[in-house]
Amino acid sequence: MSLNLETADLYHAQRLTKEAWESIPEERRQRALTASIDLLGSLNNNFGSFYATAAVLAYEQAVFEQALYMTTNEYSNTVNGISNIRLGNLAISYFQSDKVPAGYSSAAWRLLAKAGVLVPTNSLWFRGGKIL
Repeated sequence: MSLNLETADLYHAQRLTKEAWESIPEERRQRALTASIDLLGSLNNNFGSFYATAAVLAYEQAVFEQALYMTTNEYSNTVNGISNIRLGNLAISYFQSDKVPAGYSSAAWRLLAKAGVLVPTNSLWFRGGKIL
């Protein structure tokens, strides 16, 4: 698999995220994919050179999940420090489980953790001995 819009489209076409992904204009999907590659790429330098194939696949899937997440209001609000919104009786709270940092997709983070790229230790995330 490679990290481009065509493979991102194929990835989401086979999942429950299909309609959400396809409703986003192509140009915005491309920008989200690029931003996702930049963000998750910063977690790992030389990813392909020393990680197993399963971890590389998990990384690619995480990029596609992160790209979709970056197009949502939840992403926009969490990166701007908004943790909840109240309009009359309606309240929305943004809760990141598993100690996922603000701005990261829970789905992407879980994929990376499951592949052993990120390891939770005492409520902190480590990669290669470094705290993230």
